[in-house]
Amino acid sequence: MVESKIMEKITVNEEKPLLWLYIIVIILITIVVTSFRVATYIIPLDPANIFTTALIGKDMDFKILRTWMDNGLHGMYIPPPGYIFGHFYLYHWYFIFFPFYYLPFDISVYIWDALRLIAVFYMAINIYKITTDKKEILLFVVFSAIGIAVDTFYNNSNWLIQLLLLESYLQLKKERKILSGLLFTIATFKIIVIVFPFILIITKKIKIKELLYYITPFFILIIPYFINPPFFWQMVGNWTVTEVGQYNIVLRFLYTILKVFEPAQLMFVSFCIIILLINIKDELWKNRAFYAALVFLITIFVFYLVLMAVFTRAPP
Repeated sequence: MVESKIMEKITVNEEKPLLWLYIIVIILITIVVTSFRVATYIIPLDPANIFTTALIGKDMDFKILRTWMDNGLHGMYIPPPGYIFGHFYLYHWYFIFFPFYYLPFDISVYIWDALRLIAVFYMAINIYKITTDKKEILLFVVFSAIGIAVDTFYNNSNWLIQLLLLESYLQLKKERKILSGLLFTIATFKIIVIVFPFILIITKKIKIKELLYYITPFFILIIPYFINPPFFWQMVGNWTVTEVGQYNIVLRFLYTILKVFEPAQLMFVSFCIIILLINIKDELWKNRAFYAALVFLITIFVFYLVLMAVFTRAPP
């Protein structure tokens, strides 16, 4: 028992430089990107200028998330003036984000930045409790850094999903299945997270009957959608609307794919891949799976960049 703890401590210490480098990189990204926000206060924003066009996009998602709150909880799926669709998160996001909507923008956005930095630090020092494999940690660090860089620029909520799922997994390892399921349920404000417990089943971290710890609180959460079906269909309708309705059907389909594979999603995807990898015991197959996962994640990123180029140049 003592020897095992000593070996674990040695392994963790070997990974600390990589994890500290990750934290430093994220801090630098935050400083640089925050300076972009400061620049918007003093530099005239000219859409014809490439640099200032980039500045216009700073905090765009955070501003949209605030605007979508304008209609209140009951009207969160109704498009605000100037928008073609409303919110597409599950309704409990309204309660999570309400303090940041209530506070003035110039206060709430910096609190959001600070919470993201704290979350990154917490995830970096706790990832070794999930895996001590150097390749798996490298995979987590690199693609989480890409995802968080994008999340920091647009100020979206993907970092919160990664934090909740990581903590859910840690609680599962401590046999606190009820708490694990509750944390998962909170993270489902983005519906794609619903795949998480099924990944746990595939990797034999939970039994099929233990799926109830995750599905039960989720179904309790979505009861309001059964009580008020129009509320549900408004949300589903927002999932299918795109900002590129003027393009042909092929480009509209590609745009939908683009939103699923945006770089910020790499945080969630890379974390799920790590959970899959740590379940592989055979070293040869683990190495093959690692490189397959690496190619998959790089392909997603490149695919996103190509589609972004298509939508930048494609005529209506």
